[in-house]
Amino acid sequence: MLNQGFEELTKKSLLARFIKIFPKIQSLVAADAESKEEQLLVSKSSFERKREEYETIVSKKIPENSKAIATAREHGDLKENSEYKMAKQDQQVLMAQKTGLEKDLGRARVTDFKEASTDQVSAGTIVEVKSATTGKTARYTILGAWDGDPDNNIISYKTALGAALLGKKTGDTVKVKTGNSEDNYAIVSIGRYADTV
Repeated sequence: MLNQGFEELTKKSLLARFIKIFPKIQSLVAADAESKEEQLLVSKSSFERKREEYETIVSKKIPENSKAIATAREHGDLKENSEYKMAKQDQQVLMAQKTGLEKDLGRARVTDFKEASTDQVSAGTIVEVKSATTGKTARYTILGAWDGDPDNNIISYKTALGAALLGKKTGDTVKVKTGNSEDNYAIVSIGRYADTV
């Protein structure tokens, strides 16, 4: 299904024929489809950054790498050619990055976080928490999967703290483990990010 050589319709047609011949693979395909379904909530700016990164890899880095491979190949014996080996390794890394970005961009759902509510913590909320250990309060803005600016307390809902806070209400406490330390936080208040922009 990840092969770029076939159109999407052709892939699905072939897959249907395989399932007809080998019915047992239906469960594998269904499980794979479910795992792909997890959408990533992302802000428009972070989506554009990822798309630009993808475009740079496809339109600049991969062609440059192809030229490097061709140049290194001209130097003779490929078994002893370290430039060729390094260029081929770079090619593998670039192709893996390209594939990963394609998957991520395909799963991304761009949002402006306006549907966030203050009933519970979700992507698009600003949460004030109080540490049980230090007694200090901090405000965190929880945004999309690719958003993060620790200096301004903007975190992704995919981070340890962001994930622990999701679905919690004012007054709830959460236990968050980061590295070797563990801390308990009480949720003091929940606000909407869209109201501050």
